[in-house]
Amino acid sequence: MKTVVITGASDGIGAELARQLAEHHSGGVTLVLAARSLDKLENVAQSCRQLGAPGCWCNAPTSAWKPTAGR
Repeated sequence: MKTVVITGASDGIGAELARQLAEHHSGGVTLVLAARSLDKLENVAQSCRQLGAPGCWCNAPTSAWKPTAGR
C-alpha cells in the first residue's frame, strides 16, 4: 500500500486531490492530510474515508514551523 502526504488538504486543490485519490484508489492508498484548519481538514478526511480510503490527518499550524538558519 502506498502513502500519500497532501499539504493544504483542507480546501481547494489539496482537498480535491485527496478526494480524487480516495475515490480512484480506495484501499490502495493511505492518505496523510495536513492543513492549518482542523475543522475543514476533518471534513475532508471524513469524505475520503466514506470514499473508501483509510487515512489519518494532522493539523500543522504555521506557528510550529521554525526556519533553520544556515540551511
